[in-house]
Amino acid sequence: MLGARSAGRVMMVSTWTEGPGGAIRVRVAHALEGRTVELRCDGTDTVLDLKKALASGPAGVAIEHQILLAGADKLDNEQALVDLPTSGTDWRTVYLFDRYLLY
Repeated sequence: MLGARSAGRVMMVSTWTEGPGGAIRVRVAHALEGRTVELRCDGTDTVLDLKKALASGPAGVAIEHQILLAGADKLDNEQALVDLPTSGTDWRTVYLFDRYLLY
């Protein structure tokens, strides 16, 4: 499960366990604000787990307002983070949009 501590504009996970899915790294770019959040996650974490961490962390975007995209695909809450495509490295890049700010 994701756990985090804030370090300025970057969130680093300080409590996580390497489970059966192994550890993965996810970089979240806040599309409208330009902030980047970097997470180290358990391979069994889902998009919903990521949304919960972003809501309580420095992104501060409520779960119901989050739109997460990887490439051109909108992410579903049940989707496993380990299944996200990598971006030429072992990082998985996700773009965060705040639905509230889009209207």
